Amino acid sequence: KEKAAFKDGVDKAADKPAIDAIVDAARALNDSRNDSLAKAKEAAIAEINTLPNLTDAEKQAAIDAVNAAQDIPAVQVALDTARALNDQRAAELAQAKTAAKAVIDSLPNLTAEEKAAAKDAIDKAADKPAIDAIVDAARTLNDSRNDSLAKAKEAAIAEINTLPNLTDAEKQAAIDAVNTAQDIPAVQAELAEARALNDAR
Repeated sequence: KEKAAFKDGVDKAADKPAIDAIVDAARALNDSRNDSLAKAKEAAIAEINTLPNLTDAEKQAAIDAVNAAQDIPAVQVALDTARALNDQRAAELAQAKTAAKAVIDSLPNLTAEEKAAAKDAIDKAADKPAIDAIVDAARTLNDSRNDSLAKAKEAAIAEINTLPNLTDAEKQAAIDAVNTAQDIPAVQAELAEARALNDAR
């Protein structure tokens, strides 16, 4: 019944802070019922193993910290640290997905269906390397359709102008380099450099 009430509250919540508050309240109630150190450790380890955004190594480190705890407050600190890291990873992944979808939208030579498929794959991706692989594949497909130097330059400049992490001066420098390129591989090299600078931020 308590789980149902909390889940109903989550369904009715208007925003992320409201959801977080409900989850925190449920966790606090749950945690208050761990009446012995052994039980607290067992419960903490069970929860750590279910945290979806931690690597196996991060889970193990958190479990080691729980096992080393000398009292219930120390177990709680180790569990809260693991929860915070899990939530941080979730936020980072969401941010990476948003940025990747913006890149997909900026690719001028993909059809609406291809863009939709790539963005759907990004939504389902479990980690940053998987997202990067989807973006790389979409860029390769996009680039393969630049069949003339003029078209390649036009497409590269259009994409450079949409890169969200470059300053205006960096965009202009990249565009100038594209415009002076003598062949398609040179255009591609300048575009790749601009993408790399954008992605590194």
